[in-house]
Amino acid sequence: MNEKPVIIPNNEDFFCPAPWRNVYYHLNNASPCYAYAEVINLSPLDYLNSDQLKELKQDFLNKKVPSGCHVCYTRELKGLKSTRQRIYNGVPAFYKDRANLDAATPTPLYRLELRPSNQCNFKCRMCNMYDSSQIEYEVAQHPELLEYPPEFPPVFDLRTSDQKTDNTMELNIEELKEVVKRGVGELCFTGGEPLLIKLYYDFMDFLIENGYNNKIRLMIFSNCSVFNPIFVRKLLKFKDVVFIMSVDAVGKVAEYQRHGTKWKSLKDNLIKYASLPKQIGINNTISAYSLLDFSSLAKFIMEEIYPRSKTIESHCYTTVTPEWIFHGNLPQELRTRAIDEIDKSIEILNVSNFNILKKELLKIRKNLTDDPINPKGLKYFIDRTKLLDKIRQESFEEIFNYKLY
Repeated sequence: MNEKPVIIPNNEDFFCPAPWRNVYYHLNNASPCYAYAEVINLSPLDYLNSDQLKELKQDFLNKKVPSGCHVCYTRELKGLKSTRQRIYNGVPAFYKDRANLDAATPTPLYRLELRPSNQCNFKCRMCNMYDSSQIEYEVAQHPELLEYPPEFPPVFDLRTSDQKTDNTMELNIEELKEVVKRGVGELCFTGGEPLLIKLYYDFMDFLIENGYNNKIRLMIFSNCSVFNPIFVRKLLKFKDVVFIMSVDAVGKVAEYQRHGTKWKSLKDNLIKYASLPKQIGINNTISAYSLLDFSSLAKFIMEEIYPRSKTIESHCYTTVTPEWIFHGNLPQELRTRAIDEIDKSIEILNVSNFNILKKELLKIRKNLTDDPINPKGLKYFIDRTKLLDKIRQESFEEIFNYKLY
């Protein structure tokens, strides 16, 4: 933990209930949520009893921003939706008042989010080697991907972090079961790609065999590249499910942003998942790339997904890290195109299910209109795009009909 957290002058609003309610467990690194940007190499039970967690809680009680929470803080400074805000808005009123909480007294755990492996079949441009085995292999072959301009350091320094990318959570499966037995309201599976991670299949069997499938809400984030009937049959045995489809674009833009995508196959799977008799969500990672053809995604959602899932939930995440893919780094001509795409998308997404997404798009539109272009950020965007295009034998110009470099 940082001994001198950033203090926000005259602002009591940056408070997050996650340390009191949530555990995110990623490759033997426990933390309050997936956006937390510091490594705490503890198991879930050790983390819940740790001094690190007490210090984190105390920072929030003292109206400070813990250093590991800078991603949410940065997003909110830009007017964008943050993980902290989503968590804060979704908890009971008791957890929104500092007066009800202290740093030492344990409170009941509600959400357990797991990311046991980086096993994935995609190399998404906004992702990293800790969350994608394909990127891990790519970095091993192209170490130049680990170089960053000094003004844009990564959230984690991938060259020095002591995180491990093997499936180390296998060692703690019994402890995870113990956490569930002590009481969990919501269990979230992420990845990598969850349908490729064997541990999730085994963990679902444990939950079903012990009756937790009727007690726990199961939330799954999937890139939908795989439709495995075995996984789906297990999924349908859970009473309360939220299946969130992560899709950012359609056609060639989808294949460019999430390398490894085969759009025709993905489209078929998205339609299958949207037709399941469970609560369906759709999550859009909004980047400098996806904004340039966002209306095509909006049209696909309204024509193919919404008719099959009229209660669909809208989720979105605007990329601030990695810094180079942030929409503010677009050159002026592409900013103008992105603004036009936003306007068309808002008109297309004409049902209340997508109000969260539309609100975020409007904030991005304001950023693109009001904020000046950062020359260093623009150069970083161009250089990184060019590097990945070279390594992956892709072309920004072919995808977007614009000569970027």
